[in-house]
Amino acid sequence: MKSASAYMSAQEWIFHSDSKTTAGVDLATEPFIKIKSPFTAYDVVEAIKQVLNAGKINIPHPTDWKVQAESYDRNMGYSSKKLQKTFAYCMIEMDESFLYFTPTNNFGPNKGYTFLPAHRIKVENSSSTEDIYDAFLRAMKTSKESVED
Repeated sequence: MKSASAYMSAQEWIFHSDSKTTAGVDLATEPFIKIKSPFTAYDVVEAIKQVLNAGKINIPHPTDWKVQAESYDRNMGYSSKKLQKTFAYCMIEMDESFLYFTPTNNFGPNKGYTFLPAHRIKVENSSSTEDIYDAFLRAMKTSKESVED
């Protein structure tokens, strides 16, 4: 199963691939796609497809997590603490038949995000751009409503 991540704030949406290391850890990897308003459903769904298709398996496991964290912050354009303070987060997954959007609760920079599997939304890969976009928005709305200050 391929996976990616999406973050949403009032100002922008950020998407990135998730790749699995040789130790089985998921890491944020390129591309990092930032979308600012105005955008279309097509723009968002294309970003989702691009980051899902770019994910890899068996990438080298980091030996220096400080360097890894600095690279993540630089690519995202925000520190992870700033992300967890102001961005909603949704995990995106894809298998042979379906896309899955799993929203999260955001407990802030000290506790992070917690997945809400009971609110996971599934849509067929072959669905229209509008249906995929709608499923994604519903998941992000659930995530956004759970953001705590």
